[in-house]
Amino acid sequence: MAPQNKPRNLIHLSGNTYLLRGSPVTIVYNYKETVYIIDPGHGSKRSKQLRQALSDLGAERVVAIITHYHSDHLSITGKINPSKVVSSRQDRLCIEDPRLRILVTFGYPIPPGHPSLPFDAPGVNVTGAIEPGEEIEGILETIPLPGHTPGQIGIVTPDSVLYLADSAFGTRVLENYYIPYHLDYDTALRTLYKIRDEYAGEYSRVVFGHGPLVSREEALGIIEENISHHEKVKEEILETAPGHSVEETVIEVLKKAGKTPTLQLVLLASGSARSLIASEYDLSLGVDRIVAREA
Repeated sequence: MAPQNKPRNLIHLSGNTYLLRGSPVTIVYNYKETVYIIDPGHGSKRSKQLRQALSDLGAERVVAIITHYHSDHLSITGKINPSKVVSSRQDRLCIEDPRLRILVTFGYPIPPGHPSLPFDAPGVNVTGAIEPGEEIEGILETIPLPGHTPGQIGIVTPDSVLYLADSAFGTRVLENYYIPYHLDYDTALRTLYKIRDEYAGEYSRVVFGHGPLVSREEALGIIEENISHHEKVKEEILETAPGHSVEETVIEVLKKAGKTPTLQLVLLASGSARSLIASEYDLSLGVDRIVAREA
């Protein structure tokens, strides 16, 4: 049952599961004296909102769960004073080390705090590393959602709420960024198909990290849209790549889509493009399929 007095700032989803709006959203699950904060997020306003909600819920213990290592999902973790921080083992090092996080995300050793970074965040000490698929304290299920990062996890609460983190995006995000960022684009695309075919239909609510709060049926439609968009962008990148550098490829694709290739857009999109171009090189045969396309 939900508390009689609704916690400030939170939207009640089901049972003991709540949501704090933002980009990304934060999922809050209340279990006895423990409150689980999934992707604390970023911004001074967010930390104040979460502290108020924790007070309203009577939290005696706070567990922060970080679904993946990107700064916008973890920036204010320390400000909610968690007694435990959980992440996947695969993403742990990048959560703890900001410089490694930036290097892996962008492929460049950009100094923390540099104005070209979309988000910046300190390191967070992970005290409870898990394998994707393991339960968290016997309460929350995790689902492997690799691609966006190697160890990204989805979370399922006991109230049948599935949180997809950044494995799929709302329509506005796809329109604004056009080339979705993924460290491993092909793996992210396979994850999208798995979400559609195995996961999304099993739960009462499906929530995106960056996207609208919608019904399950609408969420299924957004997942289909993600699959179509990702397939289209993949083909455009691979068609444009022959004879071009990664950055030239990204700029050309963005311009054709009517987007201004800002520095931040190019930095993010180049990671996806590098991944796709690398996947076109068949290691088993020693064949570069990008060169073959050009020929």
